[in-house]
Amino acid sequence: TAKVRVVVSNPDNKLKPGMFVQGWVSADSVGGKEELVIPESAVLWTGTRSVVYVRSSASQPTFEMREITLGYLTGDQYQVISGLEEGELVVTRGTFTLDAAAQLSGNRSMMSAAAFSESVSELSVFINEIVQQYLPIKDALVASDALGVNKAARSGLEALKTFPKLVNEAELLSAFSNLAATPELDEQREHFRILSELLIAVGSSGKTVEQTLYVQYCPMANSNRGATWVSQYNDIQNPYFGNAMLTCGETRSIWVAN
Repeated sequence: TAKVRVVVSNPDNKLKPGMFVQGWVSADSVGGKEELVIPESAVLWTGTRSVVYVRSSASQPTFEMREITLGYLTGDQYQVISGLEEGELVVTRGTFTLDAAAQLSGNRSMMSAAAFSESVSELSVFINEIVQQYLPIKDALVASDALGVNKAARSGLEALKTFPKLVNEAELLSAFSNLAATPELDEQREHFRILSELLIAVGSSGKTVEQTLYVQYCPMANSNRGATWVSQYNDIQNPYFGNAMLTCGETRSIWVAN
């Protein structure tokens, strides 16, 4: 944030003291050189470190994780100090899910023990906070309570905003935000499916959970493509159908409390 003194013409006296105006500010980069920038959504955070996924092959959809050094953030664009070259392709959407897939397949990822050697305990705290904010949303969907979903999602959104960037929280916050703003149950359940995938990706990284949790699956959800969720109960209570098919599903895995 910077204070700027601006001289503007006001021939018709339309501008008066105390009024608010909108404008654009442009500035030359240091030394007059063009700078390399990337979208904020491309960046994953591991404590004080930041990484991106770069396409490693021009002919194959393969990606490698790379640590980079960032400068200032302007709008939704980060200045890149080092680690990337002009012309390289970086993942700008779905980076969190891509990293989770790498972790689950045993490849190097942001959530691996090596990447988080300095912040494992902080990540565990973050995961448990997500769980605590997630479960009331799940329970509201089981009860087909759309207003309850909105209320629980708003509460979760505020709670998670206080956490540092241990992981790329943008997608998580977006899922909570969509659940808070969407009044229709069908749309809420679609946003919940995305939130569940993100939570399961993080929770499956092997970090400590404070309570035993059950990863459950319904093959008929998501237009018969199947969908997962996390529950504090082993008995199936389906959030995608509520009372219409309350017991449809099965437990796929268990996260045991440590």
